[in-house]
Amino acid sequence: MPAYNAETTIAESIQSVIDQTYQNWELIIVDDGSTDETSQIAESYKEKRIRLIKKANSGVADTRNLAIQWSSGSLVAFLDSDDLWMSDKLEKQVEFFISNNNIFGLVHTGYIEFDKIREFNPKPFKHVSKRDISGNVTSQLMIHDFVATLTVMVRKEVFDEVGLFDLNFNGTEDWDLWIRIAQKYRFGFIDLPLAKYRLNPIGLSKTINKFEKELWKVVNKHLLASDLDRSKKNKGLWLYFRHMAHSYAKSNNPEIAFSFLVKAIKCRPTNIYNIASMFYLLYLKFLICLQTKKLR
Repeated sequence: MPAYNAETTIAESIQSVIDQTYQNWELIIVDDGSTDETSQIAESYKEKRIRLIKKANSGVADTRNLAIQWSSGSLVAFLDSDDLWMSDKLEKQVEFFISNNNIFGLVHTGYIEFDKIREFNPKPFKHVSKRDISGNVTSQLMIHDFVATLTVMVRKEVFDEVGLFDLNFNGTEDWDLWIRIAQKYRFGFIDLPLAKYRLNPIGLSKTINKFEKELWKVVNKHLLASDLDRSKKNKGLWLYFRHMAHSYAKSNNPEIAFSFLVKAIKCRPTNIYNIASMFYLLYLKFLICLQTKKLR
């Protein structure tokens, strides 16, 4: 569990691990240089299965790598210090590995999103069918990242072959790792929402430029360098450009948003979702104009 200034959420995340029906677990919390009470809260748990490691701030990829290296089990699962697991998550995934004779290198699940007000229905898989998210998923993963980190469980031996999170990526290191695992191992999927992802609306406008560049690094490394046919590469580029168009629109950058949408349309000009994106961007621009008038 990587943690950085997580004093308001980490207790709930830790409790979701303690409440697991599968009890043969260890929780390794790595405090990534927090300046608040994160470590003190973690230390307050008198639980032998919980280990706290403190280090200087170096980012989530390095923090997760350290936790993997310190882990002693044969299976590794990931949970951030603001997300939650359903009480039967570990039990169902361990049973899934065993019942399938450990043929999978990675097993992921569905999940729910939530905020301070309410929970949202299990997040649907966009632009990929459920039959394509298990088995050999390399090409699909290059096109679209459909694996949520908080749902993942990996056989630890997998890291010996494919390596850990790549520190050259910042915020997209998980997508890069899943692709590298998929190139060597089959994926399993449990069609149940076994985790809860906390939505955080803060900071999008501050990080959007960096996020754009980091996503492109994965696209360039895997999708564009692959031997996939042009239609599949165009789909991956379309998804990237369209995603960035929506992200820039939500962060109040309509001009940049529309430029990305134009790039998306060039990749797949006849896709009906282009029209939906156009209306979405116009709607967000309208809302921004309304808010601006109210402030005057």
